[in-house]
Formats: sequence, C-alpha cells, structure tokens
Amino acid sequence: MKKDKTFKVGDKIIHFDQVYRIFKIRGGKNKDKVIFFRRYFKGKENRVLIFSIPISSIDETKVRRPLSKKKLKDLFKILGQKSKVKIVISTVKTKEEFESNNPHKNVEILNRLWQEKESDPERFNKSKESLFKLAIEKLSEEIAFVFGVSLVKAKKKIKNALEKNKNAG
Repeated sequence: MKKDKTFKVGDKIIHFDQVYRIFKIRGGKNKDKVIFFRRYFKGKENRVLIFSIPISSIDETKVRRPLSKKKLKDLFKILGQKSKVKIVISTVKTKEEFESNNPHKNVEILNRLWQEKESDPERFNKSKESLFKLAIEKLSEEIAFVFGVSLVKAKKKIKNALEKNKNAG
C-alpha cells in the first residue's frame, strides 16, 4: 500500500497503535522534510516526549493515518465473533503481531484471546490476561480519537462489543 506522504501540522497519525499529532515540519523539499509529533492523549509519562521521522523514511515505519469511522464500525462488528478455527495463542508471536500497527490484526488477536478467555477461563493465564488488556489498550486510543470519546469510554465500547457479539453468535 502506497502511503500518502503529504503531511501538515495538525495531522493525526497512528504509530505503534497510539495517536500522535504532528506539531512541526522542518526541511526543504518533500523528501528532505522531517515531521515532528507528540502523543495526542497526554499522560504523566509522555508529556515531554517528542518523536520525529524523515518523510523519506515513512515507508519503512509503521506510521499510518487513523481509520475512518466507517472502518472502525466495521471492526466493531467483528469483535467477539467466534472463529470457526480454534487457534492456539503464542504470547511471543502475539507480541510480534502487535508491532504491525494493524487494527485488523489487533481485532483478530483480541477475538482469539476473548474466545479462549470465555471458553477455558481456568487455562487463561496471567500472560494471556496481560495480552488481552494490551490488545484493548492498543485499540482504545484510535477508537477514542475517531469517535471523540475518552479512553475509558473507548475501552468500554470494546468490551461491550465483545459481549454483544458473543451473545449474538
């Protein structure tokens, strides 16, 4: 997929499943430009962190634009739906998959974890519970941004979708 490399100050981007706001662009011609960005949702731990990427290197990164409301709503329909194939979850492989910055992959992971948690809660260990919470965390920032809600409400939307679709399926 060819990335749109035209960025302007104020644009929002997703990097490692977190929402960032571009606050400065420096440089001459398009390939020489560097975008500077910081977290959109501010917390104690990230108030002063600033990131930058040369536009010429964007293709090597996992930076992408936020999904549209329609695409996120489509993902919500998938949340909690049972898979026909039972997949064993490897915590190491799952952590690697999280690095893709792909919301579809994150929903797939969340579904696998949710199904395992629901079908076999005794074997759902601490590391899988940690992955489950991380999957929700990874989806929640983009959902909060796109729908204009708080992070807490975004997490609740995810959990409600999982419950609703579980009961429907």
